Amino acid sequence: MAQQQTRVIVNAGYSVGQLKVGVELGPGKILEAGLLTEFEKNKNFPIEMIDKIELKSNLEKLNICSSNNVPLVNPSAVSEATHNLYISINHKIDEILKVQNSKFPRILTLGGDHSIAIGSIAAISDSLSKHSNNPQFQSLNTQELCIVWFDAHADVNTPASTNSGNIHGCPIAFLASLQFTDIEQFNWLKQAIQQFRQRVPTNANRNFVDFRRLGYIGLRDVDTFEQEVIDSNNIISFPMTRFKQENRDIRKIVNEILNTIDPEQNRLIHLSFDVDGLDPLFAPSTGTLVEDGVQLEEAKEMVQILKSTGRLVSLDITEVNPQLGTQEDSIKTVNSAVEIAKIFLE
Repeated sequence: MAQQQTRVIVNAGYSVGQLKVGVELGPGKILEAGLLTEFEKNKNFPIEMIDKIELKSNLEKLNICSSNNVPLVNPSAVSEATHNLYISINHKIDEILKVQNSKFPRILTLGGDHSIAIGSIAAISDSLSKHSNNPQFQSLNTQELCIVWFDAHADVNTPASTNSGNIHGCPIAFLASLQFTDIEQFNWLKQAIQQFRQRVPTNANRNFVDFRRLGYIGLRDVDTFEQEVIDSNNIISFPMTRFKQENRDIRKIVNEILNTIDPEQNRLIHLSFDVDGLDPLFAPSTGTLVEDGVQLEEAKEMVQILKSTGRLVSLDITEVNPQLGTQEDSIKTVNSAVEIAKIFLE
């Protein structure tokens, strides 16, 4: 008899991928707002937690080959934080799947700034690849994880192109092996990608993010280099200009993305959700506000559509910063995050 699908909640309250204090408090505030109360009361499904591991690395700036002469912010601490997530999520999935007939768990990672996606996506991609022979994946391609990136920003800057030095603007570049290989602090990621590639020798150049399997929703503040990456790799993208041209038809937009990144409809999906993808009316307490974003009801429908495929296995929620704005702003932002998370978990 099949087991119930476990929900794993990961506390990734790390702020080292950028310089604004407070985003590390996001997971605590989201949980305090009653995210799990209803589920725990009704015992709908098993819930397991992964606690935050405190960092030992010093905060520093590393001078590297940025064309803007901008030092990289806290590379050692970001590397430690994301490596911790990679190990702990991988370990938890292994532990759950050891039980006979267990289903692959549903993973909710609560940030923290968006650099945490380096750890969460690497772990999910790696774990799916390792467990590809599990009978539950018989009709699925677990070697390629599809990524839907909901954000005002493309987050595909490299250490060489970044204008700020903040790694929360670089996670996709790191996961796609774009120009980070000379950064010693991220040796763990290079080794993890090498191991990932060895599992499928016929695809020796694959990465944790494959641009063919990536789609953007909500973009409206994209650097020139990032736009070049999007254009040159034919990454499907619905920035807000195109979003509005499509009459804000979120179902049509999500389906077009899925038909592009997963035409066979047999790959699992990860949604990386930065709250600044929302219009500031719904998420004012975040570090890099950009006006004219996605409405909360539209974002909720997006999650529901992705979930209805039966292939949405993991979700990041990032950049909730309760210390920015008024108390009302903080409550509004946290509540928006809770609404998104509840749809995914239920």
